[in-house]
Amino acid sequence: MSNQDQTPKITKEMVEVIKSYIQKDDELRDLRATEKEVKLEMQGFKEKINLFLDQSGLPAINTSKGGIIRKKRTKRGGINRAYLLECFQNCEILKDEQAEGLVKYIYDNRSAEEIEELKRVRH
Repeated sequence: MSNQDQTPKITKEMVEVIKSYIQKDDELRDLRATEKEVKLEMQGFKEKINLFLDQSGLPAINTSKGGIIRKKRTKRGGINRAYLLECFQNCEILKDEQAEGLVKYIYDNRSAEEIEELKRVRH
C-alpha cells in the first residue's frame, strides 16, 4: 500500500477552511506590518512629548480623550547560560543555603535599566 492510498482526502469544506485560514493569516501579516510602521511613526511623537514634559516639568498632559502620563519602570537583563556561569563562578555562598543564595544572587545582580514610557489613559 502506498502513502497516497493512506493520505486522507481533503474535502471541499476543508479546502475552504484552509483558504480562510490563509486569508486571515495574510490579514494579520498586513496588520503587523502596518503596526510596525505606526509604532515607528509614533516614536518621533514620543520623543517630542518627552522633551516637552522634561522642559515643562509636567508629569502628565490631559487631553479631551484622557491624557498621557510618563511612567518609569525597571527593565532587567535576561538570564542566559553565560550569565549563570559567571554568577556561579563569582558566588561565594555555595554551601548549605545554595539554592536560596544562588537565586537571590542571580536575581539581585542582573543588569537593570530604567525605561521611560508614555501611556495613554482614559478619564
